[in-house]
Amino acid sequence: MYTSYSEIKSYELEISSRCNANCPDCSRNDPKLTLIEQDIKIDDFKKWFPKKYIKDKRFDFCGTLGDAIVNKDCLPIVDYLNTNECELCVIVTNGSARKSEFWQELAKKADAIFSIDGLEDTNHIYRKRTNWNKIIENVSSFINAGGYATWEYLIFDHNKHQMDQAKILAKKLGFSKIVFKKSARKYRMGKDTRPHENTNHFEKLVQQYEIQCAWKNGNEFTPRIFISSLGKVWPCCHFATSPIALKRLASEYDTNFNDLYTHTLEKILNHDFLKNNLEKSWASNNKYFCCALKCNVKTGNIGWRKNDRKVTF
Repeated sequence: MYTSYSEIKSYELEISSRCNANCPDCSRNDPKLTLIEQDIKIDDFKKWFPKKYIKDKRFDFCGTLGDAIVNKDCLPIVDYLNTNECELCVIVTNGSARKSEFWQELAKKADAIFSIDGLEDTNHIYRKRTNWNKIIENVSSFINAGGYATWEYLIFDHNKHQMDQAKILAKKLGFSKIVFKKSARKYRMGKDTRPHENTNHFEKLVQQYEIQCAWKNGNEFTPRIFISSLGKVWPCCHFATSPIALKRLASEYDTNFNDLYTHTLEKILNHDFLKNNLEKSWASNNKYFCCALKCNVKTGNIGWRKNDRKVTF
């Protein structure tokens, strides 16, 4: 999949698996997945990422399990990346934690994407345990301090009628843009909206489909890789939270083959799994299930990736 770390254009970082929210369809709530709450510490991060891995690269702080802002080393990590000439840091967050001073400081160092799925009476339906007034306070602190902010709005049945109102509020608050996204999440007031995944033979069915990896060649920020809060290097965020993939990998390789506490990033990228075997699997009848599910051409993200979002102003 990769021949050198120099190919990587961007990294997705999960610097914490802790979160102040409790979204119903988050992998945190998957009973098949063992949740280990852990933060990446600045001293470890510096060891893992010397300047040659950072310069001119984009870093997106977007966790599968946690929110970056709950890590006390969030700002020090951003500072370190900027000092070593990264291209851009982007924090993806629910925005419902930390004090105004944090957001004012962050505005000088990184862009922010606020995941807000509705208005005061609906955002908490999916973004459970978040506080609307705190979100608006933090958004205002960030934007008023000069921060570049995007509002990212997942569309559900319970909030789709508020999209026009959200546009008005986004302009009023000073967001640079608002992005409305079709949701691949199954939450619809507690009901599953992806019946194809519940069919008895779906796992075998997707094995027949063509794979086009979104993380190798999906947009201008690819190829990219995912670093989990446990210090594991994955080809994408889906591997990190797929019980089926994790179980299979544990049977095929040493469980520490992708561990930054044990190996350098360069050595991990040169491991047989990431360098050769993963990509070979895409053309076989033994695809990794998360690849077959997420990046198949027929029913996965590929089919609607190009039109899954509508950007306003």
